[in-house]
Amino acid sequence: MGRERNRQQFALAIRDNKATIDIDGVIGQWEWDDENKTYTRISGKKIRRELDRLAAADVTHITVRINSLGGLVNDAIQIHDALKEHKARVTTLVTGLCASAATLIAMAGDERLMSPNALMLIHKC
Repeated sequence: MGRERNRQQFALAIRDNKATIDIDGVIGQWEWDDENKTYTRISGKKIRRELDRLAAADVTHITVRINSLGGLVNDAIQIHDALKEHKARVTTLVTGLCASAATLIAMAGDERLMSPNALMLIHKC
């Protein structure tokens, strides 16, 4: 399988038995994509569907690159749980800003990494 692009906020690339998921936008909210002239959304339901596809493709390692201001906590929890339940080894990599609800997704990794220039904001609850 090659690279699939779902607007600017979400991308999935599969090569051999490894997959990369890019999350670059607000979790769970509809946003206008000027490039494709349509609305798009990073939802828990969408990510779960993609993870089911990866399981069927016998993917053994998933890297999730995150650059997000956060968003809706219930979508972030659903994404977190779907990643934790997946049979593949998951690495989460913060590549820019990871704030608020996006930090829940970052915590789902078996291995959690941040680039040297990345920032993470965790709320004091």
